Amino acid sequence: MTSLTQYCAWAERQIAAVVVSEGLHCGLAQVVQGPMTLTFRLRLLRPNRAELARLLGLGPTLAQALQSPRVRVADTAQGVLVEVPSPAPRTPSAEDLATATRGPAAVAVGVDSFRRPVYLDFDRNAHLLAVGPTRRGKTEAVKSLLYALAMRSGSRNLAYLILAKKASDWQSFAAASGCYGVLAQDGEIEGALSWLAGDVLQNRTRNGQRDPALFLVADDLANIAARANIAGLIGEIASMGGGVGMHLIISTQSTGRAGGLSQDLEANLTARLVFGATDAAAAARYAGSGGTGADLVGTSPGDALLIVDGLSQRVATARADDRLIALLPAGKTPQPWRNRRNQENQAADHPAGAATRGGDGAGAGGEPGAKPVRLFDLSQPVTPAERDQVRGLYAQLGSMNKACRAAYGSKNGKTWPRLQSILADESEEKPTGEGGELPDTIDLSTDQGRALFADWQSAGLVHFPAEQAT
Repeated sequence: MTSLTQYCAWAERQIAAVVVSEGLHCGLAQVVQGPMTLTFRLRLLRPNRAELARLLGLGPTLAQALQSPRVRVADTAQGVLVEVPSPAPRTPSAEDLATATRGPAAVAVGVDSFRRPVYLDFDRNAHLLAVGPTRRGKTEAVKSLLYALAMRSGSRNLAYLILAKKASDWQSFAAASGCYGVLAQDGEIEGALSWLAGDVLQNRTRNGQRDPALFLVADDLANIAARANIAGLIGEIASMGGGVGMHLIISTQSTGRAGGLSQDLEANLTARLVFGATDAAAAARYAGSGGTGADLVGTSPGDALLIVDGLSQRVATARADDRLIALLPAGKTPQPWRNRRNQENQAADHPAGAATRGGDGAGAGGEPGAKPVRLFDLSQPVTPAERDQVRGLYAQLGSMNKACRAAYGSKNGKTWPRLQSILADESEEKPTGEGGELPDTIDLSTDQGRALFADWQSAGLVHFPAEQAT
């Protein structure tokens, strides 16, 4: 064919010939050139169950007539769609999807056969699985989706962590604000997931926290899971994360154990992007049920079915441009699992110093916007363990203010007197001067001397004679 217009005209005649030969009363309502398909929308003139079944069963016959192995016939509210792979496929851009996205509740994951954005609501369907053979565009689709979220949500409303077998594909996100990092090493992946499933998930569940929206992206999960012991941790996030604003975006080449998916994890992946399966059996595995026609989706990168709660829709996913991703607002996001690992390593030598959690001023578990961690129960009397740890924190940090926040999460009318009493007890038990007494003089011309004087005064260790109290 010399042009796309001529090809459309020829395909229309072939479809008409098949429909007429089958004795179906059917009309052509519309022809649309989509990104990946030419879509012929048919209407039954006298709809009934028998004629609808016969029309939907014409896929193999139309494939022979159109000389195309992947003609998909789908029943929709708009009519019966005959989707033919376009001889000139056009992949949407990530920038187009970002423009259409309105936040986690309306993320544009692709464009349909009528060139309209197709949305996924992560508030309703918390997690997304992108599955299909290699070289079908899964990584590009997930990168485009994450770029759209980052562009439209803002760094204060979005945080994300990326796990990838091939980290170089994702380095353009590494410096962006809200990105915890791009991880590829087994030990660090396990540490980060332990922090997410432990500190973050548990803190959010306990405190009823949902913001910021937090996305865990796992690209090529089959290879990641083969090297790291993470199935249980990801499964825990899948089962509990949706209710507290934590979401999974997973890409893999298969489902089940072969794709790195445990049974409980797969059961919670109610939204799926299925990319051109090789046969009907593989299509049924990828989609979670048969009859979706996923094996009839084209092999062009980005051609996929979006299946949400069992309902399927043809979409063209986008290709991401690393140059655009690199223009996202930059910012340094703390990596609290590294702080926790360092503290655990130090615990054997400095038990008192191991009491702190989180770090980098990020709050509970180091998560932006989270509530502060409280190590001790203020409703209970001071225990020997609390006394030892608080004193250790003060010795380590060198400031009563810092020790108070580290031990109790905040400085207030309850925590500050409690800290003062513990340190006052310490002064009675362990005088700080030589020979068991406080030093006679403090050099107030130095910062260290002034800080020491202020701390002792706050703790009630320094008293002025009445005549000098002015």
